[in-house]
Amino acid sequence: MSKALSLAKIYISSTYGIKRFFRNLKYNKKDALKSVGLFFLILFSLSSFFGIMLYSYIRMYDFLEKIDQQGLIVTISIIFASFFTFILGMITVITGYFMNQEGDIILSLPLRKRDILLAKYINSYVTELIASAVVMGIGLGVYGVKSNEGILFYFTLVVTSLLVPIIPLALCYFIVIPLMKIGNLTKKKDLLMILSGLLVLPFAIGYQYLINKVLVNNNPQYLIEFLTKQNGLIDVFGRVYYPSILLSKGILGYDTSQGILYIIAFFILSLALVYLLLISMSKIYYSSIIGGNEINKKYNKLNKNENNKMFKSRGIISTLLLREIKLMNREPIYLLNGPLVIFLLPVMMYFVLFFNRESMKEITVLLSNKDIVKHIGIYGGIIILFLGISTSITSTCISREGKGFYFLKSLPIKAEQLILAKLLHGAIFGGIGGIMVCSLMAYFKIPIISIIIAFLIGNILLFDFYIIGIIIDLKWPKLNWDSPQKAMKQNINPVIPILLSMGVMGVSFAVISKIKVSSSVLEMVYMGISGIILIVLYIYLKRNINDMIDNIV
Repeated sequence: MSKALSLAKIYISSTYGIKRFFRNLKYNKKDALKSVGLFFLILFSLSSFFGIMLYSYIRMYDFLEKIDQQGLIVTISIIFASFFTFILGMITVITGYFMNQEGDIILSLPLRKRDILLAKYINSYVTELIASAVVMGIGLGVYGVKSNEGILFYFTLVVTSLLVPIIPLALCYFIVIPLMKIGNLTKKKDLLMILSGLLVLPFAIGYQYLINKVLVNNNPQYLIEFLTKQNGLIDVFGRVYYPSILLSKGILGYDTSQGILYIIAFFILSLALVYLLLISMSKIYYSSIIGGNEINKKYNKLNKNENNKMFKSRGIISTLLLREIKLMNREPIYLLNGPLVIFLLPVMMYFVLFFNRESMKEITVLLSNKDIVKHIGIYGGIIILFLGISTSITSTCISREGKGFYFLKSLPIKAEQLILAKLLHGAIFGGIGGIMVCSLMAYFKIPIISIIIAFLIGNILLFDFYIIGIIIDLKWPKLNWDSPQKAMKQNINPVIPILLSMGVMGVSFAVISKIKVSSSVLEMVYMGISGIILIVLYIYLKRNINDMIDNIV
């Protein structure tokens, strides 16, 4: 047990960089402050999601209070936390196979197979605990505050939050380990990483469906029927995952002996399932991770046609651009957090409109307002900007090279050619995002001239932000990483352009609402200012590009 805990500490430190943070706090305060800043930026970026959850739970409580059923908030919070933990757990367990945290050294140590699996489970549990505690804590916090619960309730909330992720995470391991072993899926890293990233969609769609059911219909009786009727949300989830109902009864009866017994029963059930996981899956897990990084080589003799097809003569820019696209799409972490965002955000928007027909009506009414429609070209351009910059393609273009960037520098390629290829890579997906936004505008019958203006404004702004992203990544590249995830998700560089674009969005909406000028004048001002900034940024980059690349050591 002690060996498992020691190994878990190594895994947790590697995943979250805890030791590195405290070392930086002592010897390199600048890097430590960057880590703190990145943490708060992540919190800020998630604040809108937390706000929506808080608002929806408050609204739900008010509805249910009218018919004295506010206790259902507790059950719903546990259901969502459990479901979210299961979805996130599947992603965590699958990606854990490819983080190479074991390495040959750890696998060669005199550790029991059970210790390795338990350490891996604890590492995943920490991630799930943070996520489920937030999802569950918001709902139960609303219940506690509005019901004027005492300190004992919040103590119970903390204790039960620690228990919620245990069973869903164990179920994830029960599912994934046999699949990895029997299906030999460790050889299909890219496919599994992409599929695991897409697993978040069912949660987002399900959450959107419930929230729209709650917020659109103001009838409390309808809400209670939707939640508690036969085959309703609680009935279905209670049959599939009864422990959630068990725990909700324990929380609601926290000040009674029966409630405490429910919580103890849930705790015993959780520990029993983890113990069953360790005794039944340890050997299978160990055998599934051994050789997971091996690559099967095949030697094929190419004929003349295949040889000509594989090796083609291309221009330098087109070759570098093709390289950028292939490298981005080949690594699942880059693909999921980069180009795929362009397609996922519109898909999410579609489901929002599909499940909430009232939103569709509101948008139609909104677009009938002449004051809004006359500036729709600018609004559309700003949406294109936000969608395009969310891919983080250019703001991580140097960091994603890693230590291989030093080899790239040694090639007989001009710095301008290399950066131009990276800029064009971002521009391609920005153009795709622009087309998708313009298609949505056309669906709502926006005038064609406004659609063209939106596309122009959006793409001029995007080029501004793409160059800003390149400059930022040239000045402060994150090249020393042992996992692609650190280059993309643990890098502050892509966050800066996204926050700047949000600032542009806020300022633009404020200016448009205050200044009373014709739409054509405002559109010309936007394109003119954006164009001037683009020229200035281009000149700055062209003059300093060689020095910035030479300074990367």
